[in-house]
Amino acid sequence: MKKYRSAAILPIIIAAAVMLYSCGLTPVDSVTDEEYPLNLTNGSFVGRYIADLDLCLTGDAELVFNNAAEIPQRTLLNFFIFDVNEDDKNTSSPKKKEYYNKDDEKYHIPVSDIEAVIARYFEGAVFDPFELDEFDEERNMIVLSDFPESKGENAVALTEKKKLSDDTMELTVKFYANEDAASYKYTKVFVIKMDEYQVIYQSINKS
Repeated sequence: MKKYRSAAILPIIIAAAVMLYSCGLTPVDSVTDEEYPLNLTNGSFVGRYIADLDLCLTGDAELVFNNAAEIPQRTLLNFFIFDVNEDDKNTSSPKKKEYYNKDDEKYHIPVSDIEAVIARYFEGAVFDPFELDEFDEERNMIVLSDFPESKGENAVALTEKKKLSDDTMELTVKFYANEDAASYKYTKVFVIKMDEYQVIYQSINKS
């Protein structure tokens, strides 16, 4: 039974993974011959697009939606921060440094950069900077005093995955506070569309 780990994700809970296996469900990374897009759901995918996302977008900014057009602006901004931090892990020229202004010790982000990220990941979502206090209308930038990275760890188990169409899948993921199966917190169901290898979140529901 395979396990996986990322910077913000623990291995699949041992007790839970055994339980899932005995119920006939398949642990992440154990199948290689699934059809697209289900064949993309390995540990790296779950870590990058599900577990780490859940750590970064919390509280009032939690990403839970059925209609992308209704995602709050604060959540969209936090998603942008999440995406930049994730991409910066794999580059020698981090975007975060480009945004930092030494003169005022703040991060100056062009609205167009945020709009581009939101357009890639969501269909119908519109970023409206006028709803945010950090908007500098004169320069058309979002100005942040901090560019926070997600902290902590999530233990998750991908318990079910369904192919809804040629490019869309539904993933059911259980979240735990730690590796103890008794620390179960909640379940989220992600409907994700793949445009080649680009993730497009269609909906995320929590129970």
